[in-house]
Amino acid sequence: MGKHKASTSRGGRGKGARGSRGRPRSTSLRSQTRATRATTESQASQQPTGPGVIEPSLGDGPEIAQQATTSHSLQPPTSHQSSDGEVPPTRTRGRGQPNTNTRMPMADLEGETYRLLSKSIAEGTKVCYQGAVNSFQNFRIQYNLDTSWPASTEQVMAFIAQLSLNGLAASTVTQRIAALSYLHNMYEWQDPTKHFLIKKMQEGCRRGPKRKDSRLPITLALLSKLLPTLNNVCSSFYEACLFQAAFLLAFYGFLRVGEFTARGRLGDTKKIIQLQDIQVGNGPLRTMLVKIRYSKTDQYGSSTTLSIKENGILGGCPVVAMIRFLDLRRKNSGPLFCHINGLPLTRYQFGAVVKKALRSTGADIDQYGTHSFRIGAATTAALNGVPPDKIKEMGRWQSETYRSYVRI
Repeated sequence: MGKHKASTSRGGRGKGARGSRGRPRSTSLRSQTRATRATTESQASQQPTGPGVIEPSLGDGPEIAQQATTSHSLQPPTSHQSSDGEVPPTRTRGRGQPNTNTRMPMADLEGETYRLLSKSIAEGTKVCYQGAVNSFQNFRIQYNLDTSWPASTEQVMAFIAQLSLNGLAASTVTQRIAALSYLHNMYEWQDPTKHFLIKKMQEGCRRGPKRKDSRLPITLALLSKLLPTLNNVCSSFYEACLFQAAFLLAFYGFLRVGEFTARGRLGDTKKIIQLQDIQVGNGPLRTMLVKIRYSKTDQYGSSTTLSIKENGILGGCPVVAMIRFLDLRRKNSGPLFCHINGLPLTRYQFGAVVKKALRSTGADIDQYGTHSFRIGAATTAALNGVPPDKIKEMGRWQSETYRSYVRI
């Protein structure tokens, strides 16, 4: 492993009724309203009007939250009735200069309210929460349950039971219930996830058998086999250089895939590593500085700068690979890793090329994932005698979770 330093720059509806024997009374799922195919008029009357960031997905099935001008944000209402009966005009103003007007139109205030609520959680969390809400709605449709909101305690309990029987990890169950809680609170509905029985079911999930992460590490030895295959796996010399630089940076930088790849071709790319975030020094052993704008443990963009030194490994040096890629890349600003047409490298594309390269080496592709670079970096560091506290610092872990990444 090359030397690597990280420095942070500051920049239900009440308690369930109980029977005569003190046991929780269970409401039969089959006895609930079978209203999954209501008329358009009845669905319209149920449509919520609160400032939610996650869509409830009413009606015939799940809906993905509609995108506004900003990814995953809600559009403010088109009109609002004022106290004097007139609809105040909506206007936009720059955020650079303070507004000295003490009375702004209500539309501006509500628009700003929506914006702040939309920014209250990370983009990735919004996507996960929307998927969880869609999953819950699909569950209700599958069992012919009432699809109106707010959800009942009994439905959420049954949903947790299904997730558990399907073998989902306790952390996944917790995430999906958190999404339902978030949705109900954003629309000011009574939150069924706070019910005593639901809390106990979640505790039961956590006390169950732990699911072991079966992903294998991409160690330095395996990485040295993957890099030469990219000349055959990739469609052009440019693409081969791009993925060689990405593979090496992911490994030596202990990177999470979301820190250097976009969610989709048209997704928000402002939070991933940009071209201007890379600086390479001069000298016999050059040092590369890499600015990590946002990460899982840095939701507010304080940023962290990594220092990666040239290691002298022929065909396996992250600094040399990066210089070669930058010589080919267009000089326009934007995401660091982009294709020759300017579109950003996506997580799907990165994962697909990883699997193709692994297949070329004869490895079992089902045992590896994009996170295998981070697992491999921690494992290789431990094999080279790097102290645990240093591994934790290099991987920017803020808890003892890093121990699970060391596979020795």
